[in-house]
Amino acid sequence: APPPAAAPLPDADRLSFVGYHPIPVQPGMTIGELAKLFAGEKHLTVDLTVIPLRGYHRSMLWAPTGLPSRPPPPNPALLQALDAEAHPGLHLDTTTFPPTASKFAGSLNGLRLAVDDPTQFQAVRFGLTLAAALLQTQGDRWRPKHLLTLLGNAAAYRALVDGKSADEVIAAQPLDGFIARRAGFLLYP
Repeated sequence: APPPAAAPLPDADRLSFVGYHPIPVQPGMTIGELAKLFAGEKHLTVDLTVIPLRGYHRSMLWAPTGLPSRPPPPNPALLQALDAEAHPGLHLDTTTFPPTASKFAGSLNGLRLAVDDPTQFQAVRFGLTLAAALLQTQGDRWRPKHLLTLLGNAAAYRALVDGKSADEVIAAQPLDGFIARRAGFLLYP
């Protein structure tokens, strides 16, 4: 079965460099499948060849490949606002670290996020929960208008700003139409 897609879909009038096409934040597609979807739905005149990877299947995860990856830098300490028990597959811990590329000197307090079980972790749900926690704990120090650019969905943005939970935001963003649209572009079982 194809991997789950996770909401929200961007609004048609909010498409941008960040949200190029009306697909959810987590489309559940490979980059080749996305290229086929973009070319097909945007009617692009391109000479596109996507070569399916031998031996690839959707249940494959990044870590077993042995290829390097770099986690994003941690955010300010929000551990109290984030309940790790509510996010299966994720381990949260506080940390102190020296910035490697930042205008801030010295050391900063932050969060260390470790995905212990990628099959259980719901990245979009956690991202929305983190945004809600930032709104609750950081007040004016966090500028949620940038979240609107990332989400591309005014209703989801407004729901978060109005104090709705990640689960409420996701439930209000049905993906049936996108799931049907992507079906013709999936290459792998």
